[in-house]
Amino acid sequence: MYIAQDPVQADVAASLLVHFEAHPDTHWFALYDSGFDFGDANAKAMGINCYDEEPVKDLASVGPRLVRLWSPDPDVESTKSQIASWLTRCSGRPMLSFLASQASPYDIAEHWARLHMALTKDREQFLLRIADTRTLPVLAKTFTPEQWRAWTQPLTRWLFIDRTGRLAALPMPEEEVRPHAAPLVLADEQFDVFVESSEPDALIAFFDEQLSDLVPLPDEMRPSQWHGIVAASLELGREHGIDRLEDKVALVQVATMTDGAALVDERVLKMLDASVWQPGNMSEALLETGVLD
Repeated sequence: MYIAQDPVQADVAASLLVHFEAHPDTHWFALYDSGFDFGDANAKAMGINCYDEEPVKDLASVGPRLVRLWSPDPDVESTKSQIASWLTRCSGRPMLSFLASQASPYDIAEHWARLHMALTKDREQFLLRIADTRTLPVLAKTFTPEQWRAWTQPLTRWLFIDRTGRLAALPMPEEEVRPHAAPLVLADEQFDVFVESSEPDALIAFFDEQLSDLVPLPDEMRPSQWHGIVAASLELGREHGIDRLEDKVALVQVATMTDGAALVDERVLKMLDASVWQPGNMSEALLETGVLD
């Protein structure tokens, strides 16, 4: 299974410990998305399951888990060992973030219980995959301050491993922001952002399942770089009304073969601007530009 996530960078373990030691009187937890740990029953039994209450109890077998890594008066060597173990386990998969809190993991999980399922304006339920680090920064950026405060109220800091394998920090709302009551209701614009942000990973999964010979090897192109090319291809496609799957695939394929250069090539842009291509015929139209010559 190909996931557009780079391996964890070598300096992350030391950086994490610096954060832990800078705030020694708080608890630090790993938030681990067990949905990516296929078949590992031991890992899925660790910590507190965040899906152990309604309305997401039916998803408990793939629920995110909170695992304590650091408490006041810690065993630093044990913490180092746990950090190394989790970083190794989750390297190259978008499943690991780190929370600081004065609360217990039970209290955090209980606080989150009614937040996992948001509602659209049409009252349709929408699962917020808060432990998936591909979607986590998008949620933090797209939520209103009140919605984000609802999630972060029990926390003081939230770090995560980003697509490049580096440690990054999420913005935390001001304490005076009043948290939104659960369940969160998403505006149409927010829902559109969530859907659009997930499209590159969905198309990458399609390539992996149906066109695996077109997936660049990690030693040829970093997974995060390919995700960037796929996302830029889809954005260019939206600007020019490209909505058929075969046309999106053709644009991504040419963009990948040119390390993204085709997306800014004047010949390609001229062809797209002129709308001379026919839906379903993007592959031939791109070849005719000479971008691959």
